[in-house]
Amino acid sequence: MKKKICAALLGVCMLFSMSGCSGAPSSVPTPTVSSSTAPQGEASVSEEPVTIKFWYSANESDPTDYWGVWHRENIKLFQEMYPNVTIEPTVIGDATQYLTKITAEIAAGNAPDVFQAWLFGRLTPFVEAGRIEPLDDLFEKYPEMQEIIPETSRVPGSVDGKVYALPCQSSGEVIFYNKAIFEENGFSVPHTYEELKEIVAKCNEKGIIPIGMGNDCVWLGSVPYSMYFQRKFGNELYNKVLIEQQALFDSEEFIEAGQELANMVELGFFTPNANAVKAEEAQASFKESRAAMYIDGTWRAAPYYEALGDDLGFFNFPNVEDGLGSSSVWIKSFDGGLAISADSTKKDVAKAFYAFMFSRERQKAYGEYGALLATTGIELDPDKVNPITQELNEALGSTTESFGIWDNLLGTN
Repeated sequence: MKKKICAALLGVCMLFSMSGCSGAPSSVPTPTVSSSTAPQGEASVSEEPVTIKFWYSANESDPTDYWGVWHRENIKLFQEMYPNVTIEPTVIGDATQYLTKITAEIAAGNAPDVFQAWLFGRLTPFVEAGRIEPLDDLFEKYPEMQEIIPETSRVPGSVDGKVYALPCQSSGEVIFYNKAIFEENGFSVPHTYEELKEIVAKCNEKGIIPIGMGNDCVWLGSVPYSMYFQRKFGNELYNKVLIEQQALFDSEEFIEAGQELANMVELGFFTPNANAVKAEEAQASFKESRAAMYIDGTWRAAPYYEALGDDLGFFNFPNVEDGLGSSSVWIKSFDGGLAISADSTKKDVAKAFYAFMFSRERQKAYGEYGALLATTGIELDPDKVNPITQELNEALGSTTESFGIWDNLLGTN
């Protein structure tokens, strides 16, 4: 049975949300480390030289993708603290290539000691195949993790009551927009779907890409679909499928939402031929002010702010006339999962490095890059956090109702 599960993993389509860089820009805060950052209670992680492998997906050519910057610092600082330990990184820029390679390694029982993983339904097949190490003992061994990782952040990586992966950040899906383009063309933030359509039409008249979209990974197009579905039909049916996993995709509501997504394409909402466009190419069009808007996860706020500065804004998908949903409801989730291989022969060292990344100081560093942290009680220097991240924290933190992105929750289903 395990062989069948492992073989099936090769077909898993996964959402990788973050990418990294080869070096920190001048605005990146200087990393700090102290004795309290070390895994508590361990004078030496290893008395003998040891090497652990660490895989993650990052775009090393983009100096504003702080996931990679942060991991480079994690590796450097941990090795300085424990000279007998060598962390050997494998960094793969293309998410699809990362999927292929990491899945093949896991299926073959050759997974790296620590690796970027996924959460919710995407994690379960790997756990059932016996390839992921439980992490519950870390909360006992490293008390700081118990303090700063709330129960809500443990749920996404839990299977049958055990924790197998932890997210590095909370996240949401929003519509980023270029304030300068809006002001120059007399656009206002739309409060209704009809107003959004009017902006799209005017953008097309002026030769501006309305909403950047690089859908070669196919999950990206599900985001406007999900947004429209919630505004039109609310959460009840959506949650029956996403949470309860009832097979109701042939319901009229899902069909109508699909038809409306096709209508958006016909109206020129997105980058032309978006299914053949890579996400990085579409993101560049937004950064370079060739696209007025871009639907993306909040983890992309920092690089967008780096490119656009105070011209960057965001809003939620607007209300649909006579719809049952509301623009006060946001897509919220967790991302940046990290896991440890059950086949690792160096679990103690791997777990020490894992705990180091989830220490209070290393979480503070990541938060000050602009990540919306999944940890709690982390005091960030307000002078080091860009204003768009602060606004996103406030907006997503104030919502009383949310819904999940469907490919995360359904996983291989």
